[in-house]
Amino acid sequence: MKILQIFGSGRNCGKTTLGCSLLAAFPTTRWIAIKVTPHSHAPAQQHPAADQNPQQAKDTDRYLAAGAIASHLWSGPPDPARFASFADRADCLLLETGHAFAQLPWPLLRVAIAPADPALWKPGFAERRLQADAQIFTGADSGFFLRTGPHPPAPPVFPVADASVLDPSLHALVARFLAAASLADSPGSKGRP
Repeated sequence: MKILQIFGSGRNCGKTTLGCSLLAAFPTTRWIAIKVTPHSHAPAQQHPAADQNPQQAKDTDRYLAAGAIASHLWSGPPDPARFASFADRADCLLLETGHAFAQLPWPLLRVAIAPADPALWKPGFAERRLQADAQIFTGADSGFFLRTGPHPPAPPVFPVADASVLDPSLHALVARFLAAASLADSPGSKGRP
C-alpha cells in the first residue's frame, strides 16, 4: 500500500478538488480516501446522502463519486496505525489533512496546496510546505502551479486552468509514485524528515 497525502494552507484551498482529480486520473488504482479533520463531527454528518442535495455533497461523497472504493472522515489527530487496516483493500490511501506527516512505514508522496498569495496562508504553512514532494499554488490570477522536489532554488511553474485539471508534470509524478515497486524506487518523500 502507498499513501498520497494532500495537505493545505487552510480551508477551501482546493485539497478535495485536487484529490478528486487525482482519483479520476488513475481509475485502475484501488483508492481509499480519508479526510482527517481536527474537529469532531456527529455521526450523521460523516456520510450524508449526496443524492438528497448534490450541491451539498460532503468531501467523502465527492471522493466516492471520483472513484474511491471507500471514503472516511476521521476526527481528531491522525493515527497512522489505523492505516494498516486498509493495506489489504487499497493500492493507495489518499489522505486529506491540514499538516504533513513526518514518516510512515509505507511509500509516501506529499502534495501541498495553497493560494498563490502567501498573505492568505495560515501561520506555519510556509515551513510545512517545504516537507512536500510537490507544491501547487492556486489563485484567480495564477491558475494552478506545481513545484516538484523538496527545495529547488527556482521552482518550475506549470499553469493549468483550475483544480479539476491536473498539470501533466503532477500527473507524471503521481504515475511514477504509483508504479514504483519499492520504497527505494518511489519518487515520494519516504525517509525525509
